[in-house]
Amino acid sequence: MHSNNTNIDVTDWFKAITHKIDKLGLLGDKITTELIQFCKAMELEVVVEYIENKKTFELLKSLNVDYFQGYYFHKPELLN
Repeated sequence: MHSNNTNIDVTDWFKAITHKIDKLGLLGDKITTELIQFCKAMELEVVVEYIENKKTFELLKSLNVDYFQGYYFHKPELLN
């Protein structure tokens, strides 16, 4: 059964979201690259966490990731 009770365009819904990707090291470079390219094709901003070395940072920078976070930049600190 098909219902036309909604007028939501999935493409518009995706465009309104910033996609956060965590623990990329567990995915491998090929899957990471394809995931980021997909997000960019959907015109999403991409936030990547868990960046621990220059190699990973350089790969992500070449893929036009919008925001970066991880040990490579700064180790976590305790709140006082």
